[in-house]
This record gives sequence, C-alpha cells and structure tokens, in this order.
Amino acid sequence: MKKLTMKNLEAGFTLVELMIVVAIIGILATIAVPQYSKFQAKARQAEVKISLGAAQSIESTFAVENNSYTGCLGNIGFSREGTKFYYTLGFGTNVSGGSNCGPAAPASATLCTYYQWQTDAAGAVTPAGTACDPALPNVDVFLANTGDGGNAASTQTDLGNTSVSNSAFKIQAAGAILKGAANKDTWSIDNNKQMINDKSGLN
Repeated sequence: MKKLTMKNLEAGFTLVELMIVVAIIGILATIAVPQYSKFQAKARQAEVKISLGAAQSIESTFAVENNSYTGCLGNIGFSREGTKFYYTLGFGTNVSGGSNCGPAAPASATLCTYYQWQTDAAGAVTPAGTACDPALPNVDVFLANTGDGGNAASTQTDLGNTSVSNSAFKIQAAGAILKGAANKDTWSIDNNKQMINDKSGLN
C-alpha cells in the first residue's frame, strides 16, 4: 500500500493547467451559445406557425357561417396564451381602410373592420353592421411585447403584406427572434392555407 506523504496531499493543478481548462471552456461557449440561440429562435418559429394556423382556421370557420372574411380577429375568437410574445400577428394598418367585406361584396361591400352585417327589409346587406370592438386589447392585430437580446419588439407596421376581403385574406406575423439578425422573422398564411416564410430572421 502506497504511503501518503505531505507532498502527495498538497499536489494539485498548476496555473498552466487551469488556464488551459478555462481556454477550452471559453472555446466551447463561443461555439455553443450561438447555436443555442438559433435553437431557441427555431422553437419560436414553430410556435408562431401554430398560431398562424389557428388564425387561419378561425377565419375560415367564420367565413363559412358569414359568407365573408373579416379583419376583426379578436372578435371572432382568436387569442394567444402566455405572457411573452416575440411575434406581432394579424393584419397590417392597411386593412383598417379596407371596404370589400360583407356577404354581398363587392356589389354591396362594407368595411373589413366589421364582423356582423345588417340586412334591410328585402334581405339585402346594408353598408352597416357591428364594428370591431375597440375595447378589446387585440382586435385586428396581436402585438409582440419583447425582442430577443434586447432587440425592439415588432409592431403592426412590420406587417406590410396583409389583406382581407369578402373572398380572401392574408395574415402575417413578424418578430425579432434572434439577436443580431438583419431582419425580423416574417411569416404569412392565406385563405388557401399557404404558409410562407416571407423573410427569414435567422441570419
């Protein structure tokens, strides 16, 4: 049996060995952290694709019952769960001025910021109805409240290619999901369920 001496008990790592270990840890961190950030960003993409699919489904169900699409996402039942949102989702500011909605459009069209339409005594749709509820915090757009790595959260102005009418719609989502990325990650979905990554926010 080997006898332990005071010299054996005092043996440890040298300064050079410790510096090598620290350098290795630094190199691994330099490689791993960016990859982990991209992994998080891709998870956020998967989450927003589910939300866009839900919005598309709600719009389609609404159109079956009302013979028109609408810009009032909040009024027809769309919502998001949670408290931290990286994406702004919905319609851009251009939709608020759209007037080609309602079951009788385009002959008797009403604003796309309506979700219920009135009829006259003859049963014809009149250019009136129930407008999006301004008391709801989210009506035509659901705003982001954060951006990755201190980036500014996306806003409604980042949704630059949306539309809605009696017969078609396109909803967008845009988010600052990766620190240092040149673009906000932007997705869209239309009434035909075509989902497109309009602009990648991963590079």
